[in-house]
Amino acid sequence: EWKSEISQAKAFVKSWKTNTPELKGEAPLPFDYDKELIGARTPCLEGQKNMVAAARTMGFRYDSSGVGNQVWPKKKDGVWDIPLQLVPMPGRAFETLSMDYNFMVNQSGTSTQGDPSQHEYWGNQMRDGLLQAFDRSYNGNRAPLIIGNHFES
Repeated sequence: EWKSEISQAKAFVKSWKTNTPELKGEAPLPFDYDKELIGARTPCLEGQKNMVAAARTMGFRYDSSGVGNQVWPKKKDGVWDIPLQLVPMPGRAFETLSMDYNFMVNQSGTSTQGDPSQHEYWGNQMRDGLLQAFDRSYNGNRAPLIIGNHFES
């Protein structure tokens, strides 16, 4: 099933002009998606084990579906396991996943906009949390800081 999902994702990207006729005049993508797609974070986070097995046979070199601490990546079943990491959430007694979506959920609940009067504070809070995570890594084990982003603004 994962092989089908990966193939469908590739087909969507490769046929983007067909899927968005209003963009037919745009330049082609500046890369070969079949060669460039070498890893992913699955939309179904519970399916990591099966996804890794399928992805390995399709040439993937990493998987970011897991959650972990700020440690060095390791290979799992022949594929690099590069999880998103738990990072500080300034002003809170817990850490959150190193992704903009997770900061947003902890700041404004399920609202993607939240209280406009809080936007600057929340932006600073996320920046400060990621900087604390960077400092923790830089002054500690020097593991890469893995950050995921969903949003465009």
